[in-house]
This record gives sequence, structure tokens and C-alpha cells, in this order.
Amino acid sequence: MDDKKTYMTVLSTDDYLIGVLALNESLKKVKSKYKLTVLINENISPKLKEILKENNIEVIEAKSLELPEWIISQNRTKRANWNYTFDKLLIFELTKYDKIVFLDCDMFVRNNIDELFEKKNMSATVDRCDTVLVKEEYQELTSGILVIEPKKGIMSQFMEIIRDNKIKEKYDNIGDQDILQLYDREWKNKKELHLETKYNMFFLDIEYYINKGIYSLDEISVIHFITGNKPWKYKESELEKEYLEWLKEVSMRDYNKNKLEEIRENIEFGLENKKKVLHEYAKILADCRKEINLYNFGKV
Repeated sequence: MDDKKTYMTVLSTDDYLIGVLALNESLKKVKSKYKLTVLINENISPKLKEILKENNIEVIEAKSLELPEWIISQNRTKRANWNYTFDKLLIFELTKYDKIVFLDCDMFVRNNIDELFEKKNMSATVDRCDTVLVKEEYQELTSGILVIEPKKGIMSQFMEIIRDNKIKEKYDNIGDQDILQLYDREWKNKKELHLETKYNMFFLDIEYYINKGIYSLDEISVIHFITGNKPWKYKESELEKEYLEWLKEVSMRDYNKNKLEEIRENIEFGLENKKKVLHEYAKILADCRKEINLYNFGKV
């Protein structure tokens, strides 16, 4: 195993523990040769740290970024969880590693993706920006999965952007992804950094990509449960009914807002592949719940 390379995720609140454990388990199932490391902040309880270490997940502790009050306040109204996403930026200075493949902890790895360690620094998928497909006119990165070559001094550049009052006028809500887009304004023109969508497939969009013949289910490497309600918030028996019904409502809201034909088609294509993915992920979550319950750690 190469100790200078690692998969990494961020855990900022205790209630995402099961997501981290499920991510770790999915990486093991696809026989990745690189371990998972998790960056945690001061909010994480000692018992949770113990669970992570017992599962052979390396833990790096760091203090959360101090954000301007206007960011905290503006996010609080609609996107309070975005205030936690800024901890992701701390990864960019972890120079004990030569290379990091960052994954959000609400991701499910279905295929081995070790090849991403051969990709260039700042490789990421292109944001769909409230649509289903990548648009040529909008080619900004999405930060759910990132290839990072850490270096010292980059945090000062991030903080300079965060403290710039000019961005108040541009954003109603702001997260780490916005900072990264502002950090590298030319990323959209660096096609060599644009990863295929299969490395960050939004769960909502699975049916569209498969039914349009863009990918088969087996070709989709990473599923991202991007919406506010995560699968682990539901009992296994509720996933196919309550969770999928809630997601349909989310998609309908998107369609009513944007009136995009691809969103309507995505809804009409049904749920067959979503159910298959949920069945796979539910098995992993069940094992993780058993693991957590051994420690009598809250409700999961």
C-alpha cells in the first residue's frame, strides 16, 4: 500500500458517521489498494473517533475554518449545512500525502476507481447546475470528487477569496465549491481536468443516463446522494417507498422551476435502476448500523 496516497473524506458532524463507514466499506468491496482517511473537526465526539479507528480509518483532526459572519448567516436560511463544507478546503495543505482523491461521504463507490490517482491535480467532474446533463455553456467544477496534490500556502489564497466582500453580491449561499471555482477561474477551459460524469453520478439522474444509453448501470462508478435527505435517514423497509417518493417530489420541483425536458424524461423513465442501487447500498448500511450499534452510539 502506498502511504503517500489516500482516499479522503470530511466528517464535520456526528450524524454523518454512517456515511463515512459506508464509503469505507464500498471502497473495500471494490478492492481499492488505497485506504480511506477522514478529516474531522473539533465537533466530533471521542466515541465517534474510536469507531473510525476501530474500522482502520485513519483520522486527521483539524480546527474548522473561521468563516465571516455574513456567510454563516446567509447559509443558515436555506443551506445551513454548507457552513460545514468549508472544512474540505483544509485538505489542500495536507502535504504528508503526494496525492489525495477526495470523496464526499454521501457517495457510494460501485467500481474500483484507483485510476483517479493517475489524474492531474484539480481533476473533477463538471457541475450540472440544476440540470441532468453537462452543458457546454456551463463548465464549472463540482467538488464532490476531487483529485488533489496538496501544497503549502494554498489556504491563504482560499481565505483571501472567502474574506472578499465582493462575493456577497454574487452569492445568496456559498460553499467550498464556490471558493474552488473562484480559485481557478480557468478550470472550465482545462478539458484535461474534466472527469467523466460516471465518477460523480447524482442518484437522481441515474435513469436518464441509462435509458439514453450514455452509461449502463455497471459502468457508473460512483453514486452521489446529493439531496438533503440521505438514505441512512430511512429504515431499509422505507427506502423504496418513502425515500424514492420524496426524491420524486424533489425532481418535480426542479422540473416546475426549470421546465427542462430532460428532467421530465428522467422522472418518466421510472425507478428500476434506482431500486437496484438502493438495494446494494442498503446492504452496506445494514452492516454499518450493526457496527455502530456495537458501540451504543446514538440512533442510526
